[in-house]
Amino acid sequence: MKKIISLTLALIMFISIFSAQYVYADTSDSAILARIEDLCDKLENTYFTKDRSTGCGKKSSGHGCANCLTSNIVQASWFKNMFGNASTNSFANSYGKDVNYTRAGKSCLGFANFAEWYIFKSSNSDVISTTKIGTYDFNYNNISKYAKIGDILRLNNSHSVIYISASASGINVLDSNFNGTYNCMVDRHNISYDSYSYFTISRATNRQISPEEPETDKTPGKPALKSLNSNYWSKENITFSWNSTANTTHYNLYLYRFNGETYEWIENIFYAESGITRSLPAG
Repeated sequence: MKKIISLTLALIMFISIFSAQYVYADTSDSAILARIEDLCDKLENTYFTKDRSTGCGKKSSGHGCANCLTSNIVQASWFKNMFGNASTNSFANSYGKDVNYTRAGKSCLGFANFAEWYIFKSSNSDVISTTKIGTYDFNYNNISKYAKIGDILRLNNSHSVIYISASASGINVLDSNFNGTYNCMVDRHNISYDSYSYFTISRATNRQISPEEPETDKTPGKPALKSLNSNYWSKENITFSWNSTANTTHYNLYLYRFNGETYEWIENIFYAESGITRSLPAG
């Protein structure tokens, strides 16, 4: 008879490592939608302009006028009464050119940068930054694959919107000054896929990508070998079996023989299946 060797099961798993980042506010999909709906309640069907009673009416130099320049809007009494004191230096810069100009923004761009700040801030002093995700053909497959609620979408590099949802026929958005009408009216509406040919996504850097999925423990379970004896006859078949464990892709079996003082390697069995048998030499 021989003494059974020491047995070890090695677990293989894949680990994703995420860099930590400071999150200004609850950025779950439900929280983002609540902020968007709050903006709709406050601003939909009104002018996003300094005087709030009129739009631009016509295109001026630099696309828009002083009435729809966001740095002027934040100084208006109606804005302060509704949103408090705010600086365009804290707003998103989704366009990527001159920061002072595009953060202050006019018409659709200025509103989108302001809305992104409002959606993702927790206090008025928070500075919200965005990062470019990519540019894609404007269709349902790409929208559903790449866009997330709360993203700024730049359509054909001519119109900026806050993305809410998508259907097979188009997207639902919150924006200002839709279709270059120069009226600076805030509206939640649908845009069909045949209206534009491509879009660019800008996303708040503090947005959670999969916020609705609760964090779960990804550590693999620890298997235990079942029904093993301490001793076996020479060349007797030995069955190695165990119960499946969570978060485990496969099992490796390492066989060693213990001679009373040291371990002697016998065999490595990779991708082993429970119930495998081996006949081991005496020792």
